[in-house]
Amino acid sequence: MLTCAADRHALNSEELRGYHLFKANHCATCHVGKNLGGRSFERMGLAADYFAARGYTSTADNGRANVTNDALDRHAFKTPTAAQRGTDRAIFSRRQPYQSARSCA
Repeated sequence: MLTCAADRHALNSEELRGYHLFKANHCATCHVGKNLGGRSFERMGLAADYFAARGYTSTADNGRANVTNDALDRHAFKTPTAAQRGTDRAIFSRRQPYQSARSCA
């Protein structure tokens, strides 16, 4: 990520656009740490009922509740990493349309 103000060429233009979307959409709320994710379980559908909008559900949609048997874990899933495998670079340009259950940029 852009950690050194002196290195203005650390990201190409496509990656820089993705980085700005990442910041503007508050993706770092869940995608944190070295791998930009994979450290927490977050509920899908915080802004709207994702599963109702999709039109169907399955047992897998219960998420972490399938493991913990805790109703509070229903629809909670592990936050995927946004880091590029094998590097310290984030994938800002490879995951369009940059989405989570809350937004799509």
